[in-house]
Amino acid sequence: MKKSVNNNSEKQESVHMGHRQRMRNGIVQNGGFVGMADHEVLEYILSMAIPRKDTNPIAHKLINYFGSFSNVLDADVKDLVKIDGIGERTAVFLNSFQHILKRYKEDKATSIKVLSNSKQVREYIGERIRFLPIEECYAIFLNSSFAIINSKKIGLSGNDKVLFEAKTIVEQALAVKASGVILAHNHPSGNSEPSLDDKKVTEQLYLKLKIMGIELIDHYIYANNSEFSFKNSGEIENYENKYKDINLVGGFKEEKLIYKKG
Repeated sequence: MKKSVNNNSEKQESVHMGHRQRMRNGIVQNGGFVGMADHEVLEYILSMAIPRKDTNPIAHKLINYFGSFSNVLDADVKDLVKIDGIGERTAVFLNSFQHILKRYKEDKATSIKVLSNSKQVREYIGERIRFLPIEECYAIFLNSSFAIINSKKIGLSGNDKVLFEAKTIVEQALAVKASGVILAHNHPSGNSEPSLDDKKVTEQLYLKLKIMGIELIDHYIYANNSEFSFKNSGEIENYENKYKDINLVGGFKEEKLIYKKG
């Protein structure tokens, strides 16, 4: 009887191993998780921490409990261990993915030295802030070749707004001798459309920078899987037309930077 139980266990383990090998082959062939459901991706991740057990039912339990694939990876260790089949070791393993991803994005961002189009800005800061639970705003200071001089988190963060003064950004831009500034912040609400306050502060910043001979290149708003660009939407062009006759302080010669949309 004991031998029969062992045989069944070995057969089940063999089935699991074959299934996992097919999953790995599919991932390699497709270049990622294309076509896989969230629970299947989670099942694959769990198989690394639980090598000799069918992780499909556990993956379903996790997603049902936490509501989504991303919520599972965002969950605290103390909550993950509440799920049957998840021990502390596996919980720590799952929880580590959000921190690994954060480190990956930070490292990826540091390799980008020039921001001459929206894709580079998205990789530099957008992907890092778009899913944050509170608003954060960053000012990126560039030279005339779009090389990053400095990047700073500005203002006081809150659940639905960031408080900052345009004067502070202008002073910092002057201090580092920036030719242009890119502003970027996130909307935790999931809607990337600018609020009236967003538009008001952007126009104020554009004007204050222009007076000092510095260009506001763009202001990006990131929210989940969408983004808004003040330049691409025509807002920056509207400011340019509205304030085209403004004189620059100290006789600065304005040299318009050529910034690509794509």
